[in-house]
Amino acid sequence: LSRVHDVIGVRVVDPLEEELPSAGLVRLAPIAGEGARELDASSEPVRASWRDEATERREEVEELLARARVDLFSIPTVGDLGAPVQEFFRRRQSRSGGRTC
Repeated sequence: LSRVHDVIGVRVVDPLEEELPSAGLVRLAPIAGEGARELDASSEPVRASWRDEATERREEVEELLARARVDLFSIPTVGDLGAPVQEFFRRRQSRSGGRTC
């Protein structure tokens, strides 16, 4: 697809996906199906494992899209949603020497 079209990946990120707060026991349940589990979020090893798994998932997506020659940027679910979009296109335009597709 990226050979013919300009493809851009957008990753919507909830900060809790990447950093688990030290909040004591947390019950997590999947959106669909079964398999709820409890985590001790006050445990540093649990939070470190959470961060490591998030990093692995993010790097896997980044590598896959890089191999496919697809640009990627992330938008957080909190804060200013416009700033990451503007920054992405600003960087992209400067990388292309000011050309606009």
